[in-house]
Amino acid sequence: MARRKQNLIEKYWGYAVLAAVAWGWWVADDKGEVAPLLIAGSLLAIIYFLFRVPRTCGAQGRQGACRNNARGLLFGCNQVREHKRQNLTRKLGRERWRELNRGLWISPKERVATMACIGSTLSGFAAVAAVLLNRG
Repeated sequence: MARRKQNLIEKYWGYAVLAAVAWGWWVADDKGEVAPLLIAGSLLAIIYFLFRVPRTCGAQGRQGACRNNARGLLFGCNQVREHKRQNLTRKLGRERWRELNRGLWISPKERVATMACIGSTLSGFAAVAAVLLNRG
């Protein structure tokens, strides 16, 4: 059975969620009524960028960086099993922060996904802080 191609909405829905979160911060009032929606939107965006965003694998091999398609910033491609493990240990190993930093900025697609993940994480923390400060 042939694999069905994904359309743009199925592939890049996280960017729309991130845009909605940014718009939510723009129109947020001081009452904190929008903050729970901002928390949920930020969490969805974080999940998308860590586990679903389409990108290249980038795992180091004999011929250089792997050019296969991968999903999310955390994992590698599906074609080579070792690439998943290699990408995960590269990102979690303490001595590999320099290599991780280089891998997150290797191409424009990774740069945008990395900045979006950082922005949605900061948005989530700010929304939680807004909820906690408005209750106190």
